[in-house]
Amino acid sequence: MVFPLTPGSFSISPATVSYSLPLTYSFLSREVQHEPQSEPRDLDVLPQPTSGRPIDFDGTSASNLELQFTTLDTTLAVGEAATVTALLSGKGNVALWPEPNIDWPEGTRVYPDAVEVDLESRDDGMWGTKTFRYLLVIDSYGTHRIPELTYHYYDPTQQEYASLTTLPIELVTEGRPPGPAPVNSSRLPLTIVQGGAGVAGVVWGWAWWIWIVIILAPPAAVLTGRLAMRLRRNEPLAEHEVPTKLELLESRFGKALGMLVRDPEALDGDGLVGALCAAGVDKSVSEHAARVRERLWQASYGPEGGVDPEELSAEVVAVTESLDAGRAVGPQQGAVVATALLLAALIVPGVEAQSAERLYDTGAVQEAADSFRLRATNDPLIAAHWYNLGSALYRTGDEIGAEAAWIRAARLAPRNGRVREALDLLPRRDRTTRQMTWISRITPAEAFLAATVLWIAGWTLVGFRRRKWVVAAVFALSLAFAALGVRVKAHYNSPVALVSGENGSLREAPYGSARTVRLIEPGSAVYVDRREGDWILARRAGDRGWVLANEVVQP
Repeated sequence: MVFPLTPGSFSISPATVSYSLPLTYSFLSREVQHEPQSEPRDLDVLPQPTSGRPIDFDGTSASNLELQFTTLDTTLAVGEAATVTALLSGKGNVALWPEPNIDWPEGTRVYPDAVEVDLESRDDGMWGTKTFRYLLVIDSYGTHRIPELTYHYYDPTQQEYASLTTLPIELVTEGRPPGPAPVNSSRLPLTIVQGGAGVAGVVWGWAWWIWIVIILAPPAAVLTGRLAMRLRRNEPLAEHEVPTKLELLESRFGKALGMLVRDPEALDGDGLVGALCAAGVDKSVSEHAARVRERLWQASYGPEGGVDPEELSAEVVAVTESLDAGRAVGPQQGAVVATALLLAALIVPGVEAQSAERLYDTGAVQEAADSFRLRATNDPLIAAHWYNLGSALYRTGDEIGAEAAWIRAARLAPRNGRVREALDLLPRRDRTTRQMTWISRITPAEAFLAATVLWIAGWTLVGFRRRKWVVAAVFALSLAFAALGVRVKAHYNSPVALVSGENGSLREAPYGSARTVRLIEPGSAVYVDRREGDWILARRAGDRGWVLANEVVQP
């Protein structure tokens, strides 16, 4: 495959093949030399036309050409490196395609990487891609715009000039402007530990089987209570006891009243109304129940024909259902409420931690930090320990260590004003780091606890026979809180670390002389994949490499 580089007439010399053949089959036979040749070939190379040629055309010839100009990171910190890629793909002399002319903005440093060429020979010619990569480091704050690229070429297939234009790239650098750092000797107020781990200690401290019991107990209690009531209503009668319809109605009505008041037969009409109201039944329903009981007694013990049995039966059924829906705690509801009370009773404060504030107040902040770190290691679910550790580290000058501790505290107490004020003292990180260290306003433990309470409340409403849309709304809220807890818990479980070294870099291999894949600004977050010895395999925004374990801090 020939690509002429200059116009003119060229003569391609003949192709020659030399070989020899013996005259006879004898080993000593003489050989005759043969040398066939092809015809020479003449090649006329025409110059590229001048009509329509762009002013800054550099001679590129290609067909089906495409240009991509991209970067993975658009928000960076000052001094952080970004990889910018220009990719050419199409048909032609791929190796000789010139580099695009990029107008880099001021305040940036550009380090070109090795050019990659990938060729593929097809029946219709040579195809391939040519990749130009640049490591871009921005040294100033603000928005830096890389203008759009324009790439001119001549298409021999269409016999015309064409141009490719890309979109511009805008890079935003964020962080704290240059200036004096916060005074490390400033005394941040400490948080006094008033209790134990609270909600987090309850949720994560219980065994898995306790949660299964809590989840299954409410529906089991409701279903068991309803089954027991149904069995009592349908219990078989002895052969010599064949009650009349009125006796059955009286028995059912008496049981419904007995679930609400004690010894209802001993109460007169007004007394029964008062007792039912005290049990939580609406007054109109209570008065209706008293009237129905009088009519039922009149039909059972008075003269025959005074009351229509069918009409009385329908009225007894209606008032009994009203009593079932409006009565106080019955057997199945009692079990549900008991479960809820058990859940509330188990949320008790833990043992108060010992104090290391004296070291902090006397200025021995490093010793105080060690004490707070030990305290946080022993009780990792107490936000105050992590906040105090961050305050001590901040006074020692370790801002990144303080940030990691305060992030841990914020995950346990996201609505604590003192913790959020402490995080505001730190420089504003890039968008990728903020996304990786995002803090929810509700902790996973709170979301799971709310889902459990709503779950129990939903089954309590089922036991009380409340409206279906109310029950459905409560269960929907329970599922929503459970989903939120799962999402936030999965986010917090992602192994994230903050780069603490001044010259943090991802390397191709776990040794110091390995080539740097990416430079990382101190305080930027990376995902931790695994650890081998003193090295950690980390990744950030599509780049993956090794970093020393002592150069990162995990929240």
